[in-house]
Amino acid sequence: MKIKKFVEQVLKDKSNKLQKYSLGKLTYQEIKKIKESTGIDLRNYTRVIDNYGIKHALKKHGNIKTIGKAKRGGTIIEYTKQINIEYIYVEEKRDFKKEVAMKTMYKRKKKNI
Repeated sequence: MKIKKFVEQVLKDKSNKLQKYSLGKLTYQEIKKIKESTGIDLRNYTRVIDNYGIKHALKKHGNIKTIGKAKRGGTIIEYTKQINIEYIYVEEKRDFKKEVAMKTMYKRKKKNI
């Protein structure tokens, strides 16, 4: 299933049952950059998106940093990239499943420096 189809399915489904889409294992380069930026080791973690993250991103809203803890205790990691508009993609580190999952995504106007 492609991501677009997964998102469409999530938006149609009114249930609150967890649905996940695996984006695959983190690459060596991702693991290294995250470790250097945050001190968090994500070896053997899989990147996923789930229905909760998609719904949250649609409802609410290059730099990597930790920004807190999720309700379930997972570390929240934020990615930021500026291209006229700054797009922020936030993930939750889920140790119990060895996953990093989309928490939310949003955009804001680029700050003029």
